Amino acid sequence: MPVSKDTLVFLQDPTVSKWASSLSSERGRLQYAYHLKRFLTGLETTPAAFLSEIETSPKQVSIKTKSYLGAFPSKATARIMTNAVKSFVRFYEAELPLNGLRIRVPRTRKKPYLSWPDAERILGASKEPYRSTFRFLLWSGLGLDELAEINRSAEIQAAITKQLNDAGKTYVRIDLRPRKSNTDTYFVLVPKQYVPAFPVTTLIYDGTIHGKRKRGGKLVSNLVMETNWTRACKRVGLHQIGLGPHSLRSAFRSQCAKVGVSDAVAEFSMGHGSRDVHGYSRETEDETFLVSELSKLWNQNTVVSAESLNAAKTELADLRALVKKQGEALAVLQAEKETDDLA
Repeated sequence: MPVSKDTLVFLQDPTVSKWASSLSSERGRLQYAYHLKRFLTGLETTPAAFLSEIETSPKQVSIKTKSYLGAFPSKATARIMTNAVKSFVRFYEAELPLNGLRIRVPRTRKKPYLSWPDAERILGASKEPYRSTFRFLLWSGLGLDELAEINRSAEIQAAITKQLNDAGKTYVRIDLRPRKSNTDTYFVLVPKQYVPAFPVTTLIYDGTIHGKRKRGGKLVSNLVMETNWTRACKRVGLHQIGLGPHSLRSAFRSQCAKVGVSDAVAEFSMGHGSRDVHGYSRETEDETFLVSELSKLWNQNTVVSAESLNAAKTELADLRALVKKQGEALAVLQAEKETDDLA
C-alpha cells in the first residue's frame, strides 16, 4: 500500500516503533500503523497518552474507543482499525475492554455500473502505457495492488517473460500472494495479447526540471493510474464519482457471468475464496478447468464498430510512437552513461 509521509513520521515515534517492530510483515506494519494513526488522530491523543489514559481510566477510554469505531463510516476500515488498536494495546499488555463493540453497517451508495463496452471506450481514450495496463486489469480481473505486486517482483516478471516466449502457450499464468485469508493459492490466467510489458513505468520526458535532465521512468503508482483513468473517463464523458480503475474488476466479473464462466472460476480469478466453507470444492486447483471456463470470456463474440476500429488504429499508432520515443530516450541515457564512464 502507498505510504504517506505522516505515516512514516508516526512510525518514528518510540512508542509506535517498538510495537511496529514486533509485527511480522512489512505490509502489516504499514497498514496497522496507518490505521492506528487515524484512530489516535480521531481521538485527538498520542500513542503514549493513549496508553497512559488506559491505565488511569480504562472505562472512559473504552467508551470513547467503541463510540469512535462503532460510528466509523467504513465498516471494512473500522475492522482493520480495531485490529490495529487491539494489537497496539496487547503489545504493551494494557487492559482495554471492548465488550459490546458493534461496528455498524452504514448505508452505502450504489456503485456505478461499468459495462464491458464502456470499459473499452475508456481504454481507447487512455494513452500508453496506461491503456495496455488497464486492458490487462480488465481481462485478468486484477486490481491495482496486484499490479503493484507484479511490477515490483523481478521473479514474477521473469516467469511472465518465459511464458510469453513459449510458442506453445496462448495464455500466461501469474502466481500471486493470496488476497484473502481463506485462500491458500492464488493465480490468474491472462491471454498473451493482453499482458503489458513489465515493469510498467511512467513516460520518460526530455528537458531540465529542478536540475534533473530527465524525468519519468519510475514504476507507476496507484495515484498515477487513477489520475490517467480519470483523464480518460473525462475524454469519453463517463467520469463520475465511484467509477475508478477498481471498476474494471466489476466489469470483468459481470462479463464472466454474462458469457457463462462458472462462479467458482470467476471468484477465484478475482482472488476471492470458495463459497464452500467446508473446503470440498476444489475445481479451481485444476488449471485446465480454469482455461476451459475462462475461454468463454476470451473467445466472446463482440460487435466491432467503426468507432472501435478507429480507436484500435489510434492505439496502434500511439503504441508505435511510444516505443520509438522510449527507445530514443533510452539511447540518449545510454550514451550519457557511456560518456560519464569515460570521464
